[in-house]
Amino acid sequence: MLITIISILFIHFVADFLIQSKSLTQNKSKNNFPEFIHVVVYSLILLIPSFFIFKSLELAWYFAILNGVLHYCVDYITSKLSSYVYKTNQIDTNFLPSRSFWPLIGFDQFLHSLMLLFTLFYFMEWVY
Repeated sequence: MLITIISILFIHFVADFLIQSKSLTQNKSKNNFPEFIHVVVYSLILLIPSFFIFKSLELAWYFAILNGVLHYCVDYITSKLSSYVYKTNQIDTNFLPSRSFWPLIGFDQFLHSLMLLFTLFYFMEWVY
């Protein structure tokens, strides 16, 4: 079970940070379409290990889609908040985030991890 949790959190890291382009990162607070594209890619990447975890393509799709929807909701709110932080000059001109920026990013990741773990345990009850 620990390997499964670590795997899901690692896949989240890859899909949320490494695969997300600079353009998507910069534009998702301004327009919903870049956020939508990010979530579709995120969900498809999450689908692959989900199939191996649940041994069911149907459950893997449900898991990936549900987490995609939850991911969109969290990112929608936190991107609007981080945009507000930026617009109110709480990020200095040297691109060094203020104290309000990092807790926001940390909270975003906390929510993503929490939702992934809750849904993982929920779907694992169907399998085991």
